Amino acid sequence: LSSNPFNEIFDKVVQLLGALRQKGLIRKWQYEQMMPDRTKCELAHLYFNPKTHKDGIPVRPIESTIHAATTKISKFLDKILRPIFDDKCKDTT
Repeated sequence: LSSNPFNEIFDKVVQLLGALRQKGLIRKWQYEQMMPDRTKCELAHLYFNPKTHKDGIPVRPIESTIHAATTKISKFLDKILRPIFDDKCKDTT
């Protein structure tokens, strides 16, 4: 990368949430729960785990997004969707 994309990614997330709020598609409390905190966000990390048991030792890509700008959106949606998913899939586990 020639530059750090953190600010661009963060700003896009903030703009998207602002647009959803302005259009009345999300409520204020939803907006506040999903809004990322610039001081706590990090750029996602990409690393690779080698598959040492395979010929040529290929690698498996892993992307860590635990403190990414979209983490609060993901957690918010999980709270809403998890009960529905668990209810519909309880007979399959």
